[in-house]
Order: sequence, then C-alpha cells, then structure tokens
Amino acid sequence: MNCFWLIPEDQRFNNWILHHDSPDVGVSLRERYASYACKKCKKVDEEAAIADGIDREVTIQSKSDFLTTDDGFICVSQRLKELLEDQSVQGVRYLSLPADDRYMVAMPSSCLDTNLEKVGMECHRPCPVCGRYRETCFFPSLQSIAVPEEPNDLYCPSVFIENTGGRQFLFFTSEDTVRILRSGKISGLEYRKTY
Repeated sequence: MNCFWLIPEDQRFNNWILHHDSPDVGVSLRERYASYACKKCKKVDEEAAIADGIDREVTIQSKSDFLTTDDGFICVSQRLKELLEDQSVQGVRYLSLPADDRYMVAMPSSCLDTNLEKVGMECHRPCPVCGRYRETCFFPSLQSIAVPEEPNDLYCPSVFIENTGGRQFLFFTSEDTVRILRSGKISGLEYRKTY
C-alpha cells in the first residue's frame, strides 16, 4: 500500500492563526492565547488554544487550496473542503475563520497510534515543564503508524513534527485519495511518499 504525506508548498505571504505580526512589535502570541503557553519553553498548546476560538481579524493571504500557516496550522480552501466531502474523505474537522469564508483550519479529527520505538524521528531537548520537544527531525516512518487497511481518509500520526515555534500539523493519505486531489487540480500541495 502506498501512502503520501500532503506537503504544503511555500507561500508568498506570512499567515498566522494564534500569532499576529505587527510592524511595531513583530510576531507575538495573541493575548487571548497567553494562558495556553508553557511558562518555560513558551510553546502553546495549539489544540486547547484553537478550541477557545479564532480571533475575528484572522484572514488568509493566499490563492492556494492547501497551505500551512507560519504557526503550523493547515488551512484549506472552501473548494478543497467541498471536494473532500463530495468524495467522502474523512479524518478532518474544519474550523471556520470568522473574517474569511474562503478558508478554514483543517485539524485532524483523530490521530493514529504511533509506535515511538519505530518512529524513526530524532527528538531533541524536551521541556522540563510541558514535556514537548524543542524540535524533532524527520517524518514518522509509516511502519510506526497503525494505518487502517483501506486508508482513503486523511490521517495524522500521534507524534507531531515540532520546531522551535511549535507543532506542525501534517496529514497523509492513500494513493487513491491523491488521485482525487490531483484530478481536482488542488493547488499549493505536493505529495511525498511515506516510508
């Protein structure tokens, strides 16, 4: 069975969900999410923060159907959401952007169990307070993930890619679903075979 990571292409503009960028201050965490940041490493519990809602001024500057924000969230266009729903592709919950009906945040509806002994990732410098790694290197290996027999939905492993800014949400799917995405001419997306 062939599976592929859905990799967002580079974006021309910076987009943020939990943070904002101002000429005076630079990039900073939005006030409403401050209580979700670890006191030590400053990483934000992204799932809890986004469950608290998305600020009204958040908009996306892009023409792509699939993109990642600079704070690690996957956003999809209304067109891509409709394509996935029409083809009964599941595994994603969509969170609306109050100020931008063209895009929504795509969060995994659940994460697949991942065997940490087989994951094949390097994990560096766990925070002594929250336990999150400062950064991880490499993608999780497919053999470490409990993949269903017919993986036509979008999936996310339970081990996340981390960088100094936070978690990067990534999905993978089957070759059949990749064909659906390609036939729909979905922009902003590359497909990398899982190993």
